Amino acid sequence: MHDYIKLQAANENDIGILVNHHVAMFKEIMEIESKQIDDQAYRAMAVSYEKKLTEQLPDGTCRAWILFQGSTSDPVASVALSIIKMVPTPFDATYIMGYLHSMYTEREWRKRGYAEKLIKTAIQDATNTGINRIDLAPSLAGKRVYEKLGFQEMKSLMRLQIKDA
Repeated sequence: MHDYIKLQAANENDIGILVNHHVAMFKEIMEIESKQIDDQAYRAMAVSYEKKLTEQLPDGTCRAWILFQGSTSDPVASVALSIIKMVPTPFDATYIMGYLHSMYTEREWRKRGYAEKLIKTAIQDATNTGINRIDLAPSLAGKRVYEKLGFQEMKSLMRLQIKDA
C-alpha cells in the first residue's frame, strides 16, 4: 500500500509546524549526542525561529516545504532553505547561496524517502533561482541522505561562539 503524501510550499500559516519540527529535530540531535539542553533554551530557539520565519517566508529569503499525509493537515516532514549573502569564491562567483536547514521527518514516517524528496525539492528551487551552492550542517542521522544527493563534507569551516544563548 502506498502512502498518499502531498507536497506543499510552506507559508505563514505553516510556521507552527516548521517551528515544532525545528525544535523536535534539535531535541533528537541533542539526545543522540547525550547533550543536556534546558527547556528555556529550546523555548528561546523556538521564539527566534518563529520570528525568522515570520520575516523571511513572505519575502522569500527563507523557503520551506512540508509533506502532509493525504488530505489531512498531519505533517509528515519538512525542510527549509535560507537564501543568504556570502562572499564569492573561485568556484562560485555569485554571492548568493542557500543554507539548507531544519530537515525533520516524524518518527513513524522515516525510512520512506521523504527527506530525500524534500531535499531534492529544495535543490531544484535553488537551481531554478540561480543559486549555485548550498551549505548545511548535517546530523549524524541525516548525513547519508545528503551524501547520496551529492553533498560533500567540507573540512575548512570554523566557528567562534561569541556568546551562548
